[in-house]
Formats: sequence, C-alpha cells, structure tokens
Amino acid sequence: MKTALVTGASRGLGEALVVCLANRGYRVHGLVRTPQAVEALHGHCAAAIPIIGDVARTEVITAIRDALGRCGDGLNLLINNAGTGASIRAMQDGIEEEIAAHVNTHCLGALRVSRAALPFLRRAEPALIVNVSSRFGSTTHAAAGLFHGRPLSYAYPIAKAAQNMLTLRMAEELRPGHVQVCAVHPGQVLTASGAPDAVTTPAEAATRLVNWLESPPADLHGCYVDLDTGRPGW
Repeated sequence: MKTALVTGASRGLGEALVVCLANRGYRVHGLVRTPQAVEALHGHCAAAIPIIGDVARTEVITAIRDALGRCGDGLNLLINNAGTGASIRAMQDGIEEEIAAHVNTHCLGALRVSRAALPFLRRAEPALIVNVSSRFGSTTHAAAGLFHGRPLSYAYPIAKAAQNMLTLRMAEELRPGHVQVCAVHPGQVLTASGAPDAVTTPAEAATRLVNWLESPPADLHGCYVDLDTGRPGW
C-alpha cells in the first residue's frame, strides 16, 4: 500500500486530494490545523489519518514526524497544498506583514513539512514531493504581461514565486537520490480563495492531478507543470 501526506486537508483541493487518494488505495495522512478540522476531514474521508499542525509554525515538524513514526510507514507522496489567499493590492499599511505571513505559509511551510517528511520519503520508493503552485507565482507569465490589469494581491504571487524557487533548490539538493521534487499548478480551482475565473471543482482538479501523478513523465524532478495548459510555467 502506498502512503501519502496532504497538507491543508480539511477543505478545498486538499480535502478532495485526500478523498481521491484514499479511493485509489493509498494510506492517507491529512494535515489540518485544529481538532474541529479533524471532524470535517473525517466527515469526507473516514479512512484519513489526521495530523494536527500548522505549517506556519516549527512545531509542525515534530507533529508530522511523531505521527508518521507511530504508523511506521515510509512515505511515497507528499503534497504541499496548504495555503491561503491574500487581499492587499497596493503599497499600503500592512503589506509587509501580509507578505511575510504568506511567505511563511506557502514557502517556509512547504519547507518545514518537507524537512519533517524527508526521512520517511527516503524509506519508500517511488517517493515524490509535489508543491502545489499557482499561475500567479510564475515570473515568466507576469513578465510577459499575462496578468496585466488583474487586481492581484502582492503577497500571494510573491509567496508562490518564492515557493517555486524552493522547489528548484530542493530538487537540486535531492537530485542524487530517488526522492523527486516537482511543482504543479492544479488549474483554476473553485475554492474559497480561488480566482474569479476559476472553472474547475476541487474534486475534478484532484482527480486530474492524481491521474497525472499515476502516469507522469519519466522524470518529474525539478519540473513545473500547469495542468490547464500542459506547459511549464516557471
């Protein structure tokens, strides 16, 4: 039985990924922030194994290692999905705090969870870290003017761009071993913090992502894929 860990598992895409992976026969750990979120998770997937922790805090490392250690499993798949939307769209009071908070969650949060999970990923083969990215974090797309005129926040694109560089650095460090690292934009997903032009339900996005992971290119290491277009988006 393959084992997976999904962060941000109590709602939206994360919840849908837990359900989809469990239905495909994975033993699935879902990272959520509160006991109340555990109830929500089990309401959608009774087989999910909850881990309570906040990716924005260093204590999450111990929580993940303790939980995976108790189960005694290696880990085949880590999906760093946890994150939130942002609101400040101009250089005004509060922008520094919002940017710092989002970098802490989207970038450093993915780093903390990956550090915690790495010993267990090294026990399993195949083993893959997927960082859930966003089209809005693509510096290539932004420089080409694809988002011109859109009312984007500062914090979310900056945090996702930082996460993309994290993906590349992790991939470079782990290249000699069997643990692969990639970034995936799951599409324009209809979630609480989704963009106004979102068209894909979380369940549809989760199914598409898991289907892609089950028949990926030969080498995922260090790649970025936009599941809407199939094109790279660094």
